[in-house]
Amino acid sequence: MDGFMYNLKQFVDVFGDDGKSELNTVCSKHQLVIAPQDTTKFTYGGLDIKDGVLRLVFQEANLGTK
Repeated sequence: MDGFMYNLKQFVDVFGDDGKSELNTVCSKHQLVIAPQDTTKFTYGGLDIKDGVLRLVFQEANLGTK
């Protein structure tokens, strides 16, 4: 979670109020969830937005690394 918070702060620092407004618009439910990804877009994990919720997604076959 620390990494997510760090990157969110970096996003706001770079994109300012416009970026924060856009993020609030597309993530209208103001929730963060961890979920398996619906596609194989990411090898290990990434972010997506589904139904107004920001999701930390992972590929079930590659949840951990060696």
